[in-house]
Amino acid sequence: MKKPRFNGGGNAQFTSNENSAHSENAAGGAADDSIQAAMQRYSGMNESQLMTEMLARAAEGRRNGTLSDADLDDFYAKAAPALSPAQRDRLKGLVDSLKQNK
Repeated sequence: MKKPRFNGGGNAQFTSNENSAHSENAAGGAADDSIQAAMQRYSGMNESQLMTEMLARAAEGRRNGTLSDADLDDFYAKAAPALSPAQRDRLKGLVDSLKQNK
C-alpha cells in the first residue's frame, strides 16, 4: 500500500510499503491508486484552478447522468470538515448552483 511520507517542507511523497499490516484487494488497490493519482494531479493547483476543474467535471457528470444531487451532497459532507468556514460557504454555494443547473 502506498503511504505518504512527509519531508521537512510539508510536501507528501507517496512511497510503497510492501510490509503493510493491511492487505489490499484488487478493487481497494485500484481505488487507492485512483485517489493518489487525483491527489497528485490536483496538488499543484490553486483554488481558482481547482474550482474550474471541479465545475468542468461536474458539468460533464451532469450531462452524462453520472453525477446526482446525492453525489454532490455526499461530496460536500466529505470535503467540508477539511475546509475553513469561508471555504465551506463557497463550496456549499457551488454545490447548490450545480444542483440547480441540471
